[in-house]
Amino acid sequence: ERSGYKQKQCIENASYERQTPIAVALNQIDVLLESDDLTQKNYLEINQIRNTLKRMSTLNQSLLMLSKIENQQFKDKEEVVFNDVVKTMISDFSSILEFKSIELDLIENGEFKTIINKDLAYSLLSNLFKNAIKHNTNKGKIIIELDNHSLKIKNNSNRKTPLNSRDIFNRFYKESGDQLSTGLGLSIVKTIVDHHSNMNIYYDFEDPFHIFSLKNKNS
Repeated sequence: ERSGYKQKQCIENASYERQTPIAVALNQIDVLLESDDLTQKNYLEINQIRNTLKRMSTLNQSLLMLSKIENQQFKDKEEVVFNDVVKTMISDFSSILEFKSIELDLIENGEFKTIINKDLAYSLLSNLFKNAIKHNTNKGKIIIELDNHSLKIKNNSNRKTPLNSRDIFNRFYKESGDQLSTGLGLSIVKTIVDHHSNMNIYYDFEDPFHIFSLKNKNS
């Protein structure tokens, strides 16, 4: 157990150390991309490097988040009403919903609440929501349903068959082969849920919707 803790600490320290040079490199590339001397070929090549660094930064931040959750560093817990977190999240993601012309329905049949760190509650929902946006269709639909016992996020997708429910929460697992994805979003979701004994997460498919459900164990 002590060895495992040291390994997690090592991962966390390494993630911190990597984040600063990545941020510096991204800033330098942004300055370079504003130069008038670049050819179109140079611009495209440098922009590709920028995208790779951004993916590295996202991956690094995700690994850091996983390490913090596993080391139980989010200790301040309170009763969180997820209806409020959902409304904050919808406001934060309104621009991308509009850009992708995704219709959003919020259905509240009660209050879904549980004891959790408030920042983790937002991270949990935002990762589920980003997944629903990422794998949605243009002019698609997302439905968020809440009652006293559960929260469901439903999205339609170009994929008309169920996902592999055994593997989708595994780290670095990708169904789509998307090279820009870190494959860690749903793993973060599962890790947060696993560290809260009062919740479960489920995946289901009801054509045309892929559905992720949070449920209170005592309901």
